[in-house]
Amino acid sequence: QLGNRLGALAHMHRAIKLAPDDAEPRARLGALLLRLGQPAEACRQAKKALALDAGPRSSSARAVVAHAKCKETP
Repeated sequence: QLGNRLGALAHMHRAIKLAPDDAEPRARLGALLLRLGQPAEACRQAKKALALDAGPRSSSARAVVAHAKCKETP
């Protein structure tokens, strides 16, 4: 299962490189990082996703911020 998550991690990083202004891959990366026990980096990615798109599609990024108890300041 860890191998699958690490593969997904690599996939998310590639997606971000291909579309750096798309909030969706950053939000998904934040959720994955949270599951991998990296809450600080999860918060960073989720906040970047929200900065790119704080609209109705940002629910996964908002969930990461809430679950990880991200601080307001970066």
